[in-house]
Amino acid sequence: MERALSALRKLRNAFAHSAESASLADQSRSSRLAEIYAEARTNPLWAPRETVLAAQLPSPQGNLDPHLRGYILLITIPVAFLEATAQQLEPFKPPVVMGFSGVMRQRTTW
Repeated sequence: MERALSALRKLRNAFAHSAESASLADQSRSSRLAEIYAEARTNPLWAPRETVLAAQLPSPQGNLDPHLRGYILLITIPVAFLEATAQQLEPFKPPVVMGFSGVMRQRTTW
């Protein structure tokens, strides 16, 4: 997960600091992405998401660009992990809450 987020951050920074028009198809970016995609394809979430994305109907502009398709797949894997983790979290209720009106003890239900 850390590597995926780091790769996305680096790619985002490359686009943000580019003075010319940038594209996922640019040689410098596509070669970097090829390495990231190779690693991401080993994740068990890649293939099912690729199948779902391939089944989408073309937009009025035509089929989805292959570079954009890979990028979408790359982004959905960390998002899926974050969503799965969020589903397993339970809210933390501190035993004591401090506010402007004083200290309040939380009621615990055992």
